[in-house]
Amino acid sequence: MFTADWENGTVLPTLHPGASLLVVKEGLQTRLVGQGSLSGNTAAITFANILGNIVGAKVHSILSVLVPDMLRFASPAALMTSPQHGDQLSTLAQLLRDTELWELFSDAAAIAGHTLFAPTNEAFAEVATLGLDVDLASNLQYHSLEGMYTIYALPAYVPVVVGNATQYKMFY
Repeated sequence: MFTADWENGTVLPTLHPGASLLVVKEGLQTRLVGQGSLSGNTAAITFANILGNIVGAKVHSILSVLVPDMLRFASPAALMTSPQHGDQLSTLAQLLRDTELWELFSDAAAIAGHTLFAPTNEAFAEVATLGLDVDLASNLQYHSLEGMYTIYALPAYVPVVVGNATQYKMFY
C-alpha cells in the first residue's frame, strides 16, 4: 500500500496489540499520529516506498521514533500507576519523588534524547540484601545515557551522563 492510497483518518494497526497509527494528511504531507499505547507520538513521512517491493514489504522513512507510553518519562505518580509496570517501578518512582532527581528526569528539554534504564523494585531490594552502602539517588545518574537507544542498537560501551562508571559489555 502506497502512502498515496491512505486516506486522511485511516487507522493503521501495528504489530503491537493496543497500538495503532492514524493517518493525517495535510496537503502533500502525510503524518502518522499514535493511538493507544503510542498516543502522543507524531511522525512525518519523509520518503515513501524508499525500497520499493522488497520481499513484499514497503519501507517508509519517518522523522521521529515512535515510543510507547510506558517508555516515556512521566510523573512519579504515573510511574506508580502504570498499568503495565507500575507495580514493578514504585520504588523508583518514590525515590524520584523524594529527591531532586525528578527535576532532571521530568524536564522534557533536559532529558530529551536520553535513555533511562529503570531499576525494578526487585533490583532495589537486591541492593539492600547485599548490604551495599549506595547512595541510590546519585546512583540513578548512572542509569541515564546520552542518546536514545533501542536495546538492539546499543553499542558495546556507552558513556553515562555523569560520573566515571565502570563500563561493561552488554549482551542481548
